[in-house]
Amino acid sequence: MSYNLIAYLGIVMVLISQLCSAAYIAYKTTEALVSFVDGFAIVYRRGSIIANYMGQFEVAFGILFYATSMMVSVLAVYGAMHYWDMIEERDKAVAEEGFLGVSVSFLDILKFAILGMVVVVVTFYSAYSIGETVDELIGWVDDWSSDATRKFKEAINKETGGADVDGTSIMNDIQYHGATVIYSWGVFTSIILGSYLFTYM
Repeated sequence: MSYNLIAYLGIVMVLISQLCSAAYIAYKTTEALVSFVDGFAIVYRRGSIIANYMGQFEVAFGILFYATSMMVSVLAVYGAMHYWDMIEERDKAVAEEGFLGVSVSFLDILKFAILGMVVVVVTFYSAYSIGETVDELIGWVDDWSSDATRKFKEAINKETGGADVDGTSIMNDIQYHGATVIYSWGVFTSIILGSYLFTYM
């Protein structure tokens, strides 16, 4: 088997693993977003103006992870096309301009294999980490929305002894939880993006 065939096989294997990782992120995100038991608007609406938008917050969090899945898909297909074209150009150059030598050397195959493994391993573990945490990151919205004991209730203000203004608790919860979601999404996506940048550069 020539090194060219090994290179083509490697490109296909890396592409498949990347698309599987992207599909896993999309699947776990959808699973965290869609619930036929929790998070119905009839339960959480009318608690406060901010709480009325819990569904929109949930969708916004989900869009972040869908964007990561789409990014992985696009970069995987682009990378596979780029490397495939590069090998075909080498084959053509060897056949037309060279002396029918080797278009892909053992050293090239070794380099492609190492770079491919960087992308595969990093993306796989990042996608797996997203899948393990996205249930809590996005599912938190449904849990909060379906908690009947908190409906229309606020914490007791220590200074006045009365309840806080409607929307105080959800405002604090959304700020803290939103920061956690955005930071987690940013870290995992940056790790994946970093592996692609390293490979392409």
